[in-house]
Amino acid sequence: MHKEQDYQGAISNFNTAVELDAAYKNAYFFRGLAKYNLHEYQEAINDFTFALKLDTTYENAYYYRGITYYSLQNMRGALADFDKAVSLDPNEANYFYRRGLVKRSFVDSRGAISDFTRAIEIDPGYAMAYYFRGIEKLEEGQSEEACKDFSKATELGSELASSAQKAYCK
Repeated sequence: MHKEQDYQGAISNFNTAVELDAAYKNAYFFRGLAKYNLHEYQEAINDFTFALKLDTTYENAYYYRGITYYSLQNMRGALADFDKAVSLDPNEANYFYRRGLVKRSFVDSRGAISDFTRAIEIDPGYAMAYYFRGIEKLEEGQSEEACKDFSKATELGSELASSAQKAYCK
């Protein structure tokens, strides 16, 4: 309840900020984040979209709108937003990781592996990118490579990878 009140209070403050300056993109963006955290997904998308109307290069708005679309199982919307975020900042590991998750939903193993690999190149400590790359490699019949990824993810603290390693690796 306390967190919900905090988000509701934040929304109220951002409403005031928008009333004072209708072109304040950060107010729409952060209000969208608060609404996302309250699971008000369509309202969050509306705020992220408005922030993007004010600034078409607002990469975090694309990223979080993509996450929101993903939460709504709108994979095409999520993919489009993650593509845009990646094009705006090709050095952000989270953008590649999230796009890789979407590509998994499209059963695009090669595309997902490529995105997880890029996330790992940017952030070698990204345990979940190793884990999901391992899952995709396993599905592609690359068991030995998958086990290497599970091992690395386990080393980095992923319990999911540890379970996968025990189930699929020698």
